[in-house]
Amino acid sequence: MFNTTHHPKNEVESIPTDVSSVVPGGISVITILDDLRSQLAGHIKNNEEQSFANDSLKAKLERYKTQKRNADLEEQLMSLKQQLLQHVESNKSLKTESEKLKADKNALEESYLEELVWLRNTNKVVTELLQSYGQPV
Repeated sequence: MFNTTHHPKNEVESIPTDVSSVVPGGISVITILDDLRSQLAGHIKNNEEQSFANDSLKAKLERYKTQKRNADLEEQLMSLKQQLLQHVESNKSLKTESEKLKADKNALEESYLEELVWLRNTNKVVTELLQSYGQPV
């Protein structure tokens, strides 16, 4: 029949060197075509496996990108929450200070009104005293 030489360093089979004499070259062409068909099937299978692996890796990459975006958004959200909390605390502090200033202002106004009433009464008493001594007012 035929004899093929196999080289361990080279994975490609060599072309048969001894062919049957029944149909000269016929068996060797058929063998070559069968080898090529077999190689083609192997390449197609390998290509399908690589395509599947690529699709799988692409999907995994998209998941990681989504997770990264979500983590970044979560970090931004936490930062915004912290800023909001600081603003709320600042507003509370300003409101407390404003209420204290209003209370102080009201207390001063009340004190000034009391002093004004006292001064008017004092002025009235002094005016009456001066008039009782005959002094011009």
